[in-house]
Amino acid sequence: MIMQRSAVHTASNRIIACVGGLAVAVATPVLGEPMTLEEAAALMTEEVEARPAPFVGQKAPDLRVGGWLQGTAVTEFQPGETYVIEMWATWCAPCIALIPHLNKLHLDYQADENHSVTFVGMNILDRRRDETEAEQIARLEQLISERNGEMTYRVAYEDGQLMNETWMKPAGQRGLPAAFIVDGTGHIAWVGNTAVSDDPLEEFVRGEHDRENAKLSQIGQVVLNETLDAMEQGDGVEGGLKRLEALTLTSFKDDPEARARIGFLVSRMDTTGEAGREWALRIAKAAVDASGDASAMPFAMFAHVQEANSDFEGAVESMRRAVDLNEDDTL
Repeated sequence: MIMQRSAVHTASNRIIACVGGLAVAVATPVLGEPMTLEEAAALMTEEVEARPAPFVGQKAPDLRVGGWLQGTAVTEFQPGETYVIEMWATWCAPCIALIPHLNKLHLDYQADENHSVTFVGMNILDRRRDETEAEQIARLEQLISERNGEMTYRVAYEDGQLMNETWMKPAGQRGLPAAFIVDGTGHIAWVGNTAVSDDPLEEFVRGEHDRENAKLSQIGQVVLNETLDAMEQGDGVEGGLKRLEALTLTSFKDDPEARARIGFLVSRMDTTGEAGREWALRIAKAAVDASGDASAMPFAMFAHVQEANSDFEGAVESMRRAVDLNEDDTL
């Protein structure tokens, strides 16, 4: 987490940051060498201060719904009610794998007399080519029925692609599943991967939510997308790798899957060369170490990075570990 700071400026090759009221001189990180937390914090401070107001903290846009497939329609956000708007699609395997878990959260909070939380599964970007709206509805209703009671929360599908345009894109979200927590005043409190939404939601209902940290995470997603886009075009590769590493230590420090995915994506870029692949190996290995054998996906991503670095024996071993951990069929 980046604590509150004042001005940040550079002097020769050093970054001067004010962290928690204390001036800290930080050497500019060198590509290939592990970045320190201080270096990462200083770089992210520059990124945060260069951004407009993040989506977190803003008034939640209207739900742009084509129709409701299950449950009472949410026509407006009610005062005092917490909402979890989960974006998903039938073509997204992790989305489908997370349905039972999301349903359990829904049932747990439904039984909680002290906290009122409404879960909405919003199907987006899912209309197939040449498929009519009626055919899409029938397909989605069949999926809900086949879940056999595993999907009891409210379910809707978006109007055209308006949820993607008014929610996902402004929040810097390009991947599914994604979740948005809306607070009792109708403002966005948190944005991120559904798979890691449990803790933020629990902290929020307990009154322990750190909105500044939520803003940092959401800005991190925007920085990630912009940096990857530029690097794929060969622009600012060295600086881009530094920003990406800073993200793994700040915005995504508690998300090993996101950290491993960053390594995976860089390892597939022609523009980064051998140095980029070696960097990706270090980043993905750190993600695996941080996961503590709790998730299959970081190991699977690490395996691909090892393969990109011609460590085929290591790649096979890591993928075997991923398969062993794949109890919820996330892979």
